[in-house]
Amino acid sequence: MKYCSNCGCQLNENNAFCPNCGAKVVDTQGNDGYQQNNSYQQDYSKSYGQQGYNQQNYGQYNYGAHGSQPSEPELSLFEYFKKCFQHYADFNGRARRKEYWGFVLFYCIFYFAAYIVAAIIDNIIGVPIFTALISLAALGAIVPSLAVLVRRLHDIGKSGWWYFISFVPFIGTIWLLVLLCTDGTRDHNMYGAPTK
Repeated sequence: MKYCSNCGCQLNENNAFCPNCGAKVVDTQGNDGYQQNNSYQQDYSKSYGQQGYNQQNYGQYNYGAHGSQPSEPELSLFEYFKKCFQHYADFNGRARRKEYWGFVLFYCIFYFAAYIVAAIIDNIIGVPIFTALISLAALGAIVPSLAVLVRRLHDIGKSGWWYFISFVPFIGTIWLLVLLCTDGTRDHNMYGAPTK
């Protein structure tokens, strides 16, 4: 029976990663689990939280697979925007840069376009009803925007609590922006499999 060299968790013979801490399994000869078997695709078919993406969602993709197959399907920026609302309050798993910035881009486009139209209508009728409605709708986007931000931090191996660094005067917002622009870890981390 094999045991994880990182946390000591008992492993199956076909484990390529430790199911407890996510560390790569290495045998006594120094070979990793990939060289021994190909069952890692089954062990790590879930990467988006604990129960997000699966083959029912996206058909032919094996999520979390290493090698030539992507961990999740390549989506357009707008599809990533829609995905963030489909996973409205999902703070688990990882989000690549394209997912986060796709959400930010289309959120800003839709918000400002809707607000301009609402302001024009309110100016015509003389009552600020529609701008108030747009502001209320924007409140509903706070949760998915925080969720995708936390998943983006997870992608670089950081806890979601790093968001609060933005409250540090002067440098906090810049530091957070740098983190959000940083490429995700290329290997499995404690938050899941790589997103690309």
